[in-house]
Amino acid sequence: MSESNIGVKAMHEIMRKAKKYDELLVFPSIENELQCDFCGKFQSELNKMIAARRVVICNECVEVCNQVLEEDNS
Repeated sequence: MSESNIGVKAMHEIMRKAKKYDELLVFPSIENELQCDFCGKFQSELNKMIAARRVVICNECVEVCNQVLEEDNS
């Protein structure tokens, strides 16, 4: 198994878990709307967001990161 396959499998597992927790997450009111720390878009503009204690990243930025990693593995 190549390194890129391991990375893709790991990313799919992370996204599966994020989806599971996203279903349990109650987003704050619009006044306290989450904002992606990478692109600046608000949660109302996006499909998904992953939030940690001090960092929030959106699904679009995760996709860009995946593309960069794929290019590096090529």
